[in-house]
Amino acid sequence: MTEEVTQIGEYQIERKLASGISSELYLAKVENVFRVIKVLKPGVAKKLDEAARFEDEIVHNNIVRYEAIKFDPRYQFFFVTHYYPNRPFGPRVFSTISFNETIDLFLKVAEALRHVHSFGTIHGNLKPSNILLVRVNAHYEVMLNDFGIAYIYDEEYFKGTVLQKTFGYMAPELISYWVKEKDTTTLPENAHPTSDVYSFGICLIEALTGKFLFEEDETRDLDALMSAKYRKRVRLTAVNSPYGVTKIRELNDLLTRCIAYDPANRPSSMDEVIEPLRECKTEVLEA
Repeated sequence: MTEEVTQIGEYQIERKLASGISSELYLAKVENVFRVIKVLKPGVAKKLDEAARFEDEIVHNNIVRYEAIKFDPRYQFFFVTHYYPNRPFGPRVFSTISFNETIDLFLKVAEALRHVHSFGTIHGNLKPSNILLVRVNAHYEVMLNDFGIAYIYDEEYFKGTVLQKTFGYMAPELISYWVKEKDTTTLPENAHPTSDVYSFGICLIEALTGKFLFEEDETRDLDALMSAKYRKRVRLTAVNSPYGVTKIRELNDLLTRCIAYDPANRPSSMDEVIEPLRECKTEVLEA
């Protein structure tokens, strides 16, 4: 989309917000309330059948609800959501808050995912750009976005930085599925919460360390990435806590299990993540 976009469906566009790997984001105003219009890039991403469940059926305080999913012949499917002014996921936020505050944010992510899993479905594409950090007074709230969207794999497009920012966070079994099933609009029949557990672990490691888990040469192509996912272990030694982390061994163990290549070796549900993660919070020393 190179031309100036002034209208999508019945929505008058105020301005373009961003151009991402798989979509374009626009700002529209509806009855004096700002809305985000997300347009998927043809040939790169697709709407899944599950998406409609996130309009009215699957609702949670930490999930961005789809107010509408519509079709425009020029842009195919597009999604309408509330506009949340948010900060980019990364060191600019996590370096300014404590270890415990970071854990608390991710506990909310985990609880939102647990809610989704209770409906027999998964996110399947959790990554930093789908975790919106919204400043509320003196603290941050978290909102999960982009449910029911999947990539259309093309080896010429998904490599290097693009591969890192997409499949780098995805569970290996889902990568294998989407590489094979390019035309389907459904999640795997055996889709399991453990796939979201994997992505959750990768995102949390990045929040704690300030960098992506995999090295540049490990994301040069899909084969290199899958090999790196098979080998990777976690060895956190320091995070942004003024008192250190008293349960670093337990945290390393939890995160290593979360990102296990074999789903059978991961925590089987978010319940098995939430309580151990909460126990990893550091006791603040009183003055």
